[in-house]
Amino acid sequence: MPKKTGKLEKLSNLKKIVQKLDSVILAYSGGLDSSFLLWVLSQEIKKDNLIAITCYSAITPSVEIKTAHKMTKYLGVNHFLVETPEIDCEDFMKNDLLRCYYCKRERFAFLYSLETHLDNPIILEGSQIDDLNDYRPGMKAIKEFNIKSPLIAADLNKNDIREISKVEGLPFANLETESCLATRIKTGQKIEINLLKKIEAAEQYIKELGINFIRVRINGDEARLELKPWDIDKAFLRRKKIIERLSVIGFEKISLDLYGYQE
Repeated sequence: MPKKTGKLEKLSNLKKIVQKLDSVILAYSGGLDSSFLLWVLSQEIKKDNLIAITCYSAITPSVEIKTAHKMTKYLGVNHFLVETPEIDCEDFMKNDLLRCYYCKRERFAFLYSLETHLDNPIILEGSQIDDLNDYRPGMKAIKEFNIKSPLIAADLNKNDIREISKVEGLPFANLETESCLATRIKTGQKIEINLLKKIEAAEQYIKELGINFIRVRINGDEARLELKPWDIDKAFLRRKKIIERLSVIGFEKISLDLYGYQE
């Protein structure tokens, strides 16, 4: 049987991979995976040769931007926010099965158009090995634009990344998985800016009630709440408050998924 590679060996391999790079732009979301990669890059790449760029638009949860700013400050990395044009792309806004591809295509094209002080930088992104097991059309854009994925090259998975981050005492070790607001809208239903704003407002309110993880899923005019299973009872106890606020936000049909959030 082939020998299994341990977490520390994978980390060592990741460091060897990035040590070969002279200047780097990281497409940085602020999530666990890209924060872990940025932590390694900050150790192995000269500060002046490393930039983290966070792309944002109406599909970006505000918490992602706040987290990205907080983590880059913690790591001492040059960080820039850039507004990208995916919401101006009709193919993206129609929300078909290739939505993520169109978004990544727009964002990577925009990153390549940016002028920075770096000399011929390599653009990296934070996908890890588990992502290859999911349907991720955005991977097509990663290949088309020759974006490098060091976590995949080092065979690191989500569990490896989280466990190493915990051992190292990194502040992002327990970050919940985030995703863009467009993922909340049922495939085939057109993305609308006002609807994205309503989704984020609803999620922010529910978090204020002490429920840390929430997805407001949209199917037609229905808003379905997905929580971690252990938070479902908490939501029932706050049922009236949730209905009142979400009605004010603009949702008429509100339901709760009793199965809970499924990763």
